[in-house]
Amino acid sequence: MEIIHGSQTKQFECHKQTGISPLIAGRRAILLDESLHDAVLRAADTDSSCSDASSNAKNRRHSESACLIRDSSFISAGKRRCGVLLPFSLSVLLLFITALILMLFIFAVINVKQTNLTTICDDEMNGESSPTHTNKIDNQGSDNDLDVITERILASFDGERIKSNIRWLAKRTHIAGTRENNILMKEISEEYTRLGFDVRMFNYTVLLNYPDFHRPNTLEILDDSLDEWQFVSIGMGKTVGPAEARAEQEDIRARHWWSAYSANGSVTGRLVYANYGLKEDYEQLAQISLSVRDKIVLLRHGASTRSEKVREAELQGCAGVLLFSDPLHYTTTANSTFPSDIYLPPFDAQRGSILLTQGDPQSPLFPSLPYVSRSETERTARAKGVLPKIPVLPISNGDALRIMSKLNGEALPTTEWRGGLQTNYRVTGDAVFRLTVRSHFTHRAISNVIATLKGQEFPDQMILVGGHVDAWNNGAIDPITGSATQLEMARVASQVFGGENGRLKRSLVFCHFDAEEFGLIGSTEWLEQMNQVLQSRAVAYLNVDHIAGNVTLDVKGVPLLYRIVSDSAKKVPHPNIAERNAGRMTLYDSWRYYRGKGYMTNDLHMPDVGLPVGGSDYHRFVAYSGIPSLDLKMESSPGASYPLYHTMYETPWLVDNLQHPSPSAFVAIGQLWLEIAHRLANEIILPLNAVDFAKTIVVFIQRVDFHFAHLNITKLIPNYDKKMEFLQDSAKRFKQAADQLQAQIESIYSSPHSSTSLINRINSRLLLLERCFLDPHAFPSPLYRHLLYSPSRYPSQVNVLSLLQDPARDYRLSRNVTHLGEISMAFTRLQYAIENASELLKID
Repeated sequence: MEIIHGSQTKQFECHKQTGISPLIAGRRAILLDESLHDAVLRAADTDSSCSDASSNAKNRRHSESACLIRDSSFISAGKRRCGVLLPFSLSVLLLFITALILMLFIFAVINVKQTNLTTICDDEMNGESSPTHTNKIDNQGSDNDLDVITERILASFDGERIKSNIRWLAKRTHIAGTRENNILMKEISEEYTRLGFDVRMFNYTVLLNYPDFHRPNTLEILDDSLDEWQFVSIGMGKTVGPAEARAEQEDIRARHWWSAYSANGSVTGRLVYANYGLKEDYEQLAQISLSVRDKIVLLRHGASTRSEKVREAELQGCAGVLLFSDPLHYTTTANSTFPSDIYLPPFDAQRGSILLTQGDPQSPLFPSLPYVSRSETERTARAKGVLPKIPVLPISNGDALRIMSKLNGEALPTTEWRGGLQTNYRVTGDAVFRLTVRSHFTHRAISNVIATLKGQEFPDQMILVGGHVDAWNNGAIDPITGSATQLEMARVASQVFGGENGRLKRSLVFCHFDAEEFGLIGSTEWLEQMNQVLQSRAVAYLNVDHIAGNVTLDVKGVPLLYRIVSDSAKKVPHPNIAERNAGRMTLYDSWRYYRGKGYMTNDLHMPDVGLPVGGSDYHRFVAYSGIPSLDLKMESSPGASYPLYHTMYETPWLVDNLQHPSPSAFVAIGQLWLEIAHRLANEIILPLNAVDFAKTIVVFIQRVDFHFAHLNITKLIPNYDKKMEFLQDSAKRFKQAADQLQAQIESIYSSPHSSTSLINRINSRLLLLERCFLDPHAFPSPLYRHLLYSPSRYPSQVNVLSLLQDPARDYRLSRNVTHLGEISMAFTRLQYAIENASELLKID
């Protein structure tokens, strides 16, 4: 590729830095030329007699014949004279040729040096200097080198090390904010130090909530005949299994049932079963004239988050909430449960947080550090709906069965509400219940471990890999299967990329976050503290929360990363022998078989990737900071979580004997995780696919247009057709810009040499592309900034572009025309972002 040099002034400034001016270099060449010219003249003077003879001979028509007929004395004299002059002439000629070659060599060296220095200066003036100070990159062999590294990665994982990591990481209950968890974070940091990483610990003081571990939360029923309260739930799980398993379940804190941040107190009233607790569930109850106001509602897990269920219950006027795991989703027809199998028994419950925000609820948008003023109190946070106003308790499905058997009122409004409890389902009854929650709020210290393996060429560009460490109990599956695999991945990375012979272009940053279970607190506080740094340096964040199966991948992420995860999955052998016997030899094969075609890219070879709209730490990176993010899981069947999720039975015994007797699934996820990180760190051009991004936006807009037509509001929005036409045209131009950029990338890879300046310009655009879609004023909550991947207020109905669809749903429910104006503004915000993204991708 032709490289355009800068102006003469800028070139002169560049050469001044090296001490070699173009004028000086040119003067040296002129002086050398003059020296050579003088030498030639001297040689000509010495040979003047021969020159005179030749000059006289030229005056004759036949000079050679004239020379031959000269008298013999002249000839003999000439022979003596030429015998002396001929060797001398040859010497002068050789000297001349040598000097000429030397002169040309000097010119060549000076020219190359000037060209390289000018190119470096041009790159520096464009802000795109290369660490290697060269203007070309040799592409030949680079893919082969990366493939060799991939082979080393695949061969280096040790499954038994991962199992050993699980045993020491999950040997005790380690709830966020407790001494045990603080010790564990310190031990993890020491492990990274031993591996040669640069390690930092980030500490915060945040508001957490714990039960009274001496007096459990309870649910009672009034016995009219005795006029006394009798326990329906004692708020604690039961130890079961062989002695080794029971020994791991003995910590009293792991046995307690609680919903973190629940309001304290006792409420008394009749009970109503309200299915999943969605808005439409309450609407169905209203259709049979059943009010839930001042009632305790019984809800089953699923369809929405715990916090969303509680928030909707508050809006409906409920007095309290009971949550249970329906056997329909957590057991089998054979009813074989723990400790005989991996399925949920009737004597434990799913713990979890019901905080309706992310991060410390008292310091939104700022890290919870000593210098930060807390803008919220418990009272103001509760008034804003961030903290629940009503008591909430998780119970076992055994307790739910006892409750349902006491209901004698109306039948279910629909058979879809029937679950797996072995009794007749009813929605209410005459029985009176009393729910009591005893908990306390307190400020506790939490810690994140951030360990860095620095890149050699672009150390400021960071590939982040991470997950959380804290658990509601021992957490042997969630999150320790992920944490243990991450530690093994760090060991492999230190071997493959560390040391003098390591090859790592960009930095790998290993993140272990605290207090994720309480509300993504550790990761949120770190992002709030480091947001400016991360937005300028982070390439991507790759998350593994836990590994609960060995059949198929479950992937959520942004379209920029679709291609890299798909390509990487093709290289990782499948850990399940049954899958391999069925001809599905790689992770990609089973992923595509079970998950089918992804509807976003219209690509038959791209398996389905879910949207990154929540669930774990990865969501904060994309929704708040615009960092391309990915979440990896391995499941036993598509969409299925593990039945013992967040129970007291998540101990090493469960992993070793039931859930993962073989560590092969851990190895496979570790290989995939590190292979993606390796390619992001070492590819010459960042493997972020802008074409997939553009295709996805086109599909999003098509879906919104369809949904608006279905809601019959297209004619109510002023100039809707024109707005949609503008938006679709903008998306097409974004796709064209992405196609052009991709063509340049393919041209670079097909060429043996590439311009460093061009590669740096492309990478700088890919690094910032996701950030084009951040808008801090687009959503009611400032915690969400991404126009494409912020969660909806209607999660069961809206899955793409909540920016546009949420105000449309608001209007349909309220008929308030203000929401139509919000839709119009949402069109503007989205097109503005797309236009900026299109301009960013252009390279003149």
